[in-house]
Amino acid sequence: MSVDPVAKAAIAALEPGNDILEDVGRALERSGVVMGEFGFVERLEDQLARVRTWLEDGDARIRTFAEGHIRYLDRAIVAETRRAEASQAARRLDWGEDVVED
Repeated sequence: MSVDPVAKAAIAALEPGNDILEDVGRALERSGVVMGEFGFVERLEDQLARVRTWLEDGDARIRTFAEGHIRYLDRAIVAETRRAEASQAARRLDWGEDVVED
């Protein structure tokens, strides 16, 4: 079950800048098991796609939250991608494989 309806209801009920909105963002990030080196990247990308649909919501508070959360997710995807790539490169070096840069 998705937490999206509960998150949207909370966002709509709270004033912009309310500290609880950070908790809502963290709740949206929760997931089960992720797999693979880029599992967290994939999870963040899925969340990004989901939250982008909120930009069409009729409630301005939800749209504003979505805009900020999208900026956060974009940065998180870049950071997590870099982390996964570095981890993958380090593992290859540990095993004596060539590290190929794209």
